[in-house]
Amino acid sequence: MKKLSLLLILIGNSFFSQEYKTDQLYFIGEKITQQSLPLFKVHFPAERQDCKENDEDIKCHPLIVKSECFEYCSEYRIVKVLKGNYDRKTIHFASAYCNEFGYTRPLNDNYIIIGVVMDKDGNYHQTYIEKVYYKKNKWILPYTKEYPFINYLIKQPQNFTQGERLKIDMEKQFDETHHQRKYNFPYYKKKGKYAISLMGFVL
Repeated sequence: MKKLSLLLILIGNSFFSQEYKTDQLYFIGEKITQQSLPLFKVHFPAERQDCKENDEDIKCHPLIVKSECFEYCSEYRIVKVLKGNYDRKTIHFASAYCNEFGYTRPLNDNYIIIGVVMDKDGNYHQTYIEKVYYKKNKWILPYTKEYPFINYLIKQPQNFTQGERLKIDMEKQFDETHHQRKYNFPYYKKKGKYAISLMGFVL
């Protein structure tokens, strides 16, 4: 039940929500430890329980017959808080990566942006993950309109200097973060399978 509730937290909050929520913590973190726990499987029941045999109503069938999930317990050093309040130097949290939702493993980068939410028992659960770049002694993010830790009414994207621009493998970026980013001008210019970031955010 605990694992199912964790999975529902991840689904309910959505990894790439456009809403600027106030009840979550987002931070740039440096990985200290990450422990993989055994694979677990989740079965979702059908919405209707009164279905007859061979009933074709989609509500008569499980939403997801079987979902394979990998659970991790992680400890990160807080490099910079992007949204929310947190006064300690490190944080522990649990993560679930499920094949049904496009994730099977966490990012391998030592520095990433993590979003977490606290449950009623005071434990943190990951709800968001994002690749972050460090260039010219600055934390750089290429433009997208869906970062949940940026208030777009206040913070506007800026032009990158030549040294701040990023060369992004568009296919690999989608595989790593499940982020369907639009690589369009004036924010990007395309060169083959790569996108060069022209605008974005310096954190």
